[in-house]
Amino acid sequence: MLNKTCGQCNPLASTKGQTISMQRMTPEVPLFSGICLRWPVLTPSEQLVCLGIVLIPLWWLWGWSYLLLFLALGIGLQAIRQQKTLKMAAPSLLVWGILAFGGHWLIAIAIYSSTGAPLDTRTVLGTVNAWIAPGLILWFIQSQNIRVRLPIVAWAFSVVVVEMLLCWGCIYFLLRQGDYTIWQSGFALLTGKDGEFVPGDGNSNFLMPYFPADNSIPGFVRYVFFFAGPESLALVAAFIVLLATEVRSLSGRLACQPLGFLFYC
Repeated sequence: MLNKTCGQCNPLASTKGQTISMQRMTPEVPLFSGICLRWPVLTPSEQLVCLGIVLIPLWWLWGWSYLLLFLALGIGLQAIRQQKTLKMAAPSLLVWGILAFGGHWLIAIAIYSSTGAPLDTRTVLGTVNAWIAPGLILWFIQSQNIRVRLPIVAWAFSVVVVEMLLCWGCIYFLLRQGDYTIWQSGFALLTGKDGEFVPGDGNSNFLMPYFPADNSIPGFVRYVFFFAGPESLALVAAFIVLLATEVRSLSGRLACQPLGFLFYC
């Protein structure tokens, strides 16, 4: 009787209490169904990030050439198609720094070409791909306030770990870590590059999952898997370790998710 009277005297408090009660009773939509993500539950940004991570072997087959430039163009065209315009906020200091550094390199290339050396289009596009495109992508992400949930990123990199293990099994047990025929990447075939491989020159034009002449630890050659090079593999592996550390701090909640044991164990 007292609760009913208080609710009638203070309808705001009653409404607030009902709202809190409804929020507590509303179950969180599960992200997983079996061993797969529930794709419709993800936001478009999360779907794009998840596909971008899981399909890393596909980007390797392409050759990783101008991937960030294509991604920036695709994101911009899709945003214009949906919103009819690009709603961009003021760039952050980090974005300004990345774009300024890329602009510095473009100016340096222009000055160098004015001294008599021919203008290298590949160098210009490479600079745009390495600095300008990532700066624009980061600017768009910050402007749209895009967020991606950690379990989705962890699941996607779990799939990448499985892909790396499968690749290692083929190299170790089938190829015996021996010499192999170096195939050209999709970008090299599309642009008609020379099929002869020269070490250190145009590695993106060739598919090299490992270096049979190099040794990393006793009994193993130097692996690259499906990344742009050993340095890229090291950066990805370091990020996976940091991600595993973050996942462990979530009190083991992801350990119960599909493939989450790869990060929790």
